[in-house]
Amino acid sequence: MKVSVILTVWISIVFLVILALYLSWQSAFSITERKVELIGELTQFDRVNEMQDTDFNVMIIGTSLSVLGFLPEDKLNLHFADSAYPVHFSKVTITASGAKELEPLIIKALGSQADLILVEINPWSLRFGIGHALTLHRYWLATLIQSRFGITPHRFIFLRSFMANNTDKFVMPNGASFEKFSGFQPYVTGFSPITLQALEGRADRVKFFYPNFARELLEHKGAAWQKKLKKAHLQLSHETGVELLPYIESQGYQSYTDLVHVNINGSDYYMTWLEKVVAEAVSKVQQ
Repeated sequence: MKVSVILTVWISIVFLVILALYLSWQSAFSITERKVELIGELTQFDRVNEMQDTDFNVMIIGTSLSVLGFLPEDKLNLHFADSAYPVHFSKVTITASGAKELEPLIIKALGSQADLILVEINPWSLRFGIGHALTLHRYWLATLIQSRFGITPHRFIFLRSFMANNTDKFVMPNGASFEKFSGFQPYVTGFSPITLQALEGRADRVKFFYPNFARELLEHKGAAWQKKLKKAHLQLSHETGVELLPYIESQGYQSYTDLVHVNINGSDYYMTWLEKVVAEAVSKVQQ
């Protein structure tokens, strides 16, 4: 009798664990209204309400590439302080994030006063290796558990968006540095119905941008790989009605800490690109 009771208990525990993993997997790769609100809370999205009606409000949504590529949020606003037209920036990022963690930010942004919403396209156009889905699930499972206890995972803390990129270190392009990104493959992750619905009639406020990688890594990947990635970008643009902006210019390896994330030198090229994009957007408003 005791053996059967113990066995029943263990079977129940295993069943509950499997059920929890299944539900968290479903949650990691889908969008619900509750997930939109949770990610809004974790990224402290309400702070973007500081936007003013009199300003041209720009929001940047992305991963660690955007964290390091663009100036910290406060410095972004200082950088554009002398613009002929008042510009206000918000930078909302989640490091090590997947498409279904960033989509809630797009939905929230469309409900804000943002005039221009710049979205880093990588999470929807690249697959980062065989174990990438498992990694995203692990991160999301940790997020669900931590948030239950009132803990905000470090990768969601909005102060990461303020983190200054202050290093000029770089790695040499060689077998080891190429191998780190061998799993990067073009792959289209479609947008969820709830996000597509939010974009209807408002997609003109959103623009996709591609950060680009070191020239040496792109050359290593080859022309066919780059063509396939471009095709993925165009497909996403077509399916969502969101304009794909010109790519941020690829630089030599000296501008990257790891051939993908830029250092302080590479950040200059992000900023040059941003200045042009904002100037063109503001000029359309003034016409």
